[in-house]
Amino acid sequence: MTCHLLERGHKRIAFIKGPALAYDAQERLRAYQDAMRHFDGEHVEALEFDGDFSAECGYRAAQLLMQADTQATALIGANDLCAQGALRYLLQAGVRVPEDIALAGFDDIPSARFSTPSLTTVRVPIRKIAMQAVQHLIARITDPGAFTRRRHCHPLELAIRESSGFRTLRASA
Repeated sequence: MTCHLLERGHKRIAFIKGPALAYDAQERLRAYQDAMRHFDGEHVEALEFDGDFSAECGYRAAQLLMQADTQATALIGANDLCAQGALRYLLQAGVRVPEDIALAGFDDIPSARFSTPSLTTVRVPIRKIAMQAVQHLIARITDPGAFTRRRHCHPLELAIRESSGFRTLRASA
């Protein structure tokens, strides 16, 4: 997601973190930081805001971002709920998304496509991951000695929508 925003010309991209002890939250933060360094974006710790994957933390982070006048041109939430909380604050404060600041999330929860503007996000194959986890659990219960620990990587994809500046074409009636 960070690369997508950098490629669209954003250089000062803020990030709302997830819970400090959550592995997926740490991986998302690491990816953001790596992309900012790699693409000559300006990685500034002041553009990172603590969070807990809730809409409330996104709301608070967006409020802090606007009060700090960081001149960020984009904001990424570590998940869609915190991005939606940020969207709520930005709209209440009169900040136009994506004209004044682009916004993105992670997970592609069902409500992401129905927010206004619709939320650009990273689509995670949750159903596939859950099915695989259940299969591994069943295998471990069935034959504990045959089970070996494995790491699986699942491809992710961008769901590019209005909040990052993409406008869908509407058919005329």
